[in-house]
Amino acid sequence: MQRAPISLGVESQAGYRAMSETAVEIEKRMKDWINKGQIAVRGNEKWLEVEINTGILFSSGSAELSPQARRVLDNLSEVVKESRNPLYIAGYTDDVPINTVKYPSNWELSSARAASVVRLMAEAGINPGRMGVIGFGEFRPVSDNDNPQNRQKNRRVVIRILAGADMFGLPIPFAETGSFSTADTEVRKTQASAPTSLQPGEPARLLQ
Repeated sequence: MQRAPISLGVESQAGYRAMSETAVEIEKRMKDWINKGQIAVRGNEKWLEVEINTGILFSSGSAELSPQARRVLDNLSEVVKESRNPLYIAGYTDDVPINTVKYPSNWELSSARAASVVRLMAEAGINPGRMGVIGFGEFRPVSDNDNPQNRQKNRRVVIRILAGADMFGLPIPFAETGSFSTADTEVRKTQASAPTSLQPGEPARLLQ
């Protein structure tokens, strides 16, 4: 299949410009941490990523922010709060199991770490309505978990700043209008099971 080129609307173009300016300012403020390999800044036409190694944010098995983490996130928040772009904070862990009363698995730990970052950024003045929390546990590694160095790479928090509209702003992600219900599902199943006949060369029609 041929992929259609990305076309940004007027609002998204403004968001992209704001995101580009944010990236430049973040790189200036985070220069020391970036040079040490503790923070990485990357992006494309749709979003900007700020990846922070959790070694400078949390102690092992904890979602309590360290004093150093507060300095890092305060600097980041000062830049981000100047824009209106939606952002999502995602937590990731290595594959070492955790099973405590507070964190029965890495799902809870990764989510709690992302939530700690969101809470501090909200306290720093970022509109909470712009933000969301995602926990991926150990299931999205960037490196093999075969030695301490690689496991450290997988323990991270990623802040993604979107250029355009909030992809989760509607009842169904990426839906144009309306909402979805189980009744709709049954109708669609019935329609999908009904026999269809196409004339030669006639394109298949998607269910409306």
